[in-house]
Amino acid sequence: MAPELPLTPPEPRQRGFCAWCGHEIYEGNDIFTGAGQMVHRGCMGPMACEMLDPAELAALCGYREELA
Repeated sequence: MAPELPLTPPEPRQRGFCAWCGHEIYEGNDIFTGAGQMVHRGCMGPMACEMLDPAELAALCGYREELA
């Protein structure tokens, strides 16, 4: 007789904490890594806006500053 399989999948394993929001990061989460840290995909935008000067952020997106 085959062994009985559990009906519920195992809980995802925690891998660490987001360097931006501080919440848990679990296996399977979309993340960015760098400098030995992990950041949720959804936290990357707010983090970039906070860390970069608006002109730097605009240049990264292909925009340039000028007067209208």
